[in-house]
Amino acid sequence: MVRAGILALILLSCLPILAQVQDSLFVADSLSITGFEPEQEPEQTAALIVVEKSELLDWIDMARALTPRDDQLWLNEANIPMHYRFGSNISELHTDPYILKIHGFERPQSALGSAIFLDYFSRYHIFDYALGEVDGRHLDYDIPVTLSGLKGSLGDYDNRDVSAFIYKGDVFGFADSNLQLNYTLQNGYWLENPLSGSSMRPYLSYQYRDFHWAFEYASYQKEGSALELIPNYWGSSTYRLKHKYQHLYAHMQHPWLSLYFIKAQERLQSSAFQQSQNTSNLQLALQRRISLPRQRLDLRYEYADIDRDYEHVLSYNSTDYEHKLSLEIQNEAGLDLKGRADLLDWDRLRSFVKLKKDLGRLSIGLYDQRFWAERDSSYTQSNPVDGSMMGGLSINNDSETAIFSAWQASALNLSATVGYQEITQHSLLHDLSDQQLLLRLGAVYNPRFGDWELLIKAAWKMQDFSQYLMENPQFIFDSSQSLTRHLGHDNSLSAGFRLKGHSDYYLANAANPALVEASTGLDVWGEVKVSKLFDFCVSFQNLLDSTLFGVYPIPLSVHARLSWYFLN
Repeated sequence: MVRAGILALILLSCLPILAQVQDSLFVADSLSITGFEPEQEPEQTAALIVVEKSELLDWIDMARALTPRDDQLWLNEANIPMHYRFGSNISELHTDPYILKIHGFERPQSALGSAIFLDYFSRYHIFDYALGEVDGRHLDYDIPVTLSGLKGSLGDYDNRDVSAFIYKGDVFGFADSNLQLNYTLQNGYWLENPLSGSSMRPYLSYQYRDFHWAFEYASYQKEGSALELIPNYWGSSTYRLKHKYQHLYAHMQHPWLSLYFIKAQERLQSSAFQQSQNTSNLQLALQRRISLPRQRLDLRYEYADIDRDYEHVLSYNSTDYEHKLSLEIQNEAGLDLKGRADLLDWDRLRSFVKLKKDLGRLSIGLYDQRFWAERDSSYTQSNPVDGSMMGGLSINNDSETAIFSAWQASALNLSATVGYQEITQHSLLHDLSDQQLLLRLGAVYNPRFGDWELLIKAAWKMQDFSQYLMENPQFIFDSSQSLTRHLGHDNSLSAGFRLKGHSDYYLANAANPALVEASTGLDVWGEVKVSKLFDFCVSFQNLLDSTLFGVYPIPLSVHARLSWYFLN
C-alpha cells in the first residue's frame, strides 16, 4: 500500500502542473487557452485557442455512455452474456463464449475466468462488441483542457472503492498529443471472501502527420476469492487468491501499415497453493487497412509467444497459437456484410460471417461462426493446491448459425434470433457434442413524457437442455428498468432496478458437476445527477440475498457511490 500512496501523491501533484501548462484557462460558456510558441518573431502575438465548454461536456457524456455500469446490458443478436457486476467486480456465466481482446490482441486464457479481466479492462478502456468477440480499446481525449475526476463508493461489509484520473490534450504545448493517468484502490467483500486491490494506467499518444504513436502501461493487483478461478478448479472449500496482471502496449499507426506490440505478465498465488502459477505473453502484429467509401478490408498478421509454467486445459472458445493471419471485410453497399477469417498456425481456421439488410424500420440478417478444427486432445491440467495432475474440462461453442431480425421505432426496439449451436464438451471421461436449437429475444423501450423518461431493457435466451452438458442452462434472462425525472440544466432524479437469473444447470467441474439450482438476483438504485459533472447514487445490492451462477456474489447490503468531474 506504500506504492499505492506514492502513486496517489504523484497523480495529485500532476494535476496543478498540467493545469498550468497553458497561461490561462477560463471555464464559462467557452474555455480559452493562451499559449506562446518558442522563438517567435517580435511582431507575432500570443496564439489564442478557444474551446467550447459544450465540447468538454459532450465528451463526458460520451465517456459515460461507453463506460460499463452495473445496470447496463451487453446485448446483440449473437450474445447475451450473463454478468453480475458490482463496482470493480464481475462474476459471469459462460453461456455465450466470446474471445476477449485488449487493444486487438487475444488475451491468453489462464486458470482465472474471463470475468476478472473484463473487470480490469473495463476500468480504463471501452469495449467494442463484434461477432464472437469483445475488444477493450482506448478512448482518446484530445481536448487541450485538463479534465480530472474522482469516482468512489462506500458500503456495507467494508466496501470501499476510489478511482482518480487526469486527462490532458496538447500536453506541454505539443499539438495532437494525449496524456491519461488513472489510479484505483478497492477494498470490500466479494464471492464469499474479503478483497483488496489496486490498479493504475498511464497512457501517452502523439499524432504527427500520418503517424500515430501510443504507449500504455497497465497494472492490476487483487487479493480476492478462489471462486474467480474457472469452475473446474473449484474445490470443496474456498480460499483467498493473490492475482497480479500487467501489460506494456505500444503502437505505430500509419494509413499504409500499422505495427502493434503488447507484453503481458500474470501471476496467481495463494497460501493454499504449492507454488504460484505464471503466464507471460509477447504479441506482435502488422496490419494493413484498405478503405473505400463503403467498404473496408483489414489484413493482419500476428505472432504470439505464450508461456505458462503449469499445464492448463483451454476452454470457452479460447485457443493458443503462435501465428495468426486474419482477413476482415466490411461492406455497406446494398447488403451489410461483416466477415472475418483467422488462420491459426497455418492449419486451423476460425470464421465469423454476418449479413444484414435494412428495410426501413425492419432489418433482417443471418450470421455464422465456427471453428474448423479439432480441439486439443490433452485433458489433464496442473492442480495448483498440491501440484499433481487433475482432470481438465473443455467446453466450447464450436459452431453457431442463426437468422435474426430487428424492428426499430422511435421509442421501441425489438430483436429476435433463432438458430442452432453445437456445444462440445471434452474431458478424460467423455467426449460429447450436442446440437441445440436456441432463441434470443431482446427489447428496449425508451419513451419520454415531458420531463419523465422511462427506460426498459430486457433480454432472454432459451435453448435445448441436455442433462449431460455442464454450464448449459435452458433459460437465462436479464433486465434493467429505470424512471428519470429531468429537472432542467442537466439535473435529474432517477430510480430503477435490475433483475437477472437462470434455470438449473450443472457446474462445469469434471470432479464434481454439482447441480446449480435456478436463481434470481435483484438490485435497486436511486440516483441524483447535478449537471453533467456530478452524480450520486444509492443502491441496494442482492435484495433477494440469493446466489448467482453457483456463487454468493455479495450479501444483501447498501452502498453509496459518486462521480465528480473537474474542468481545470
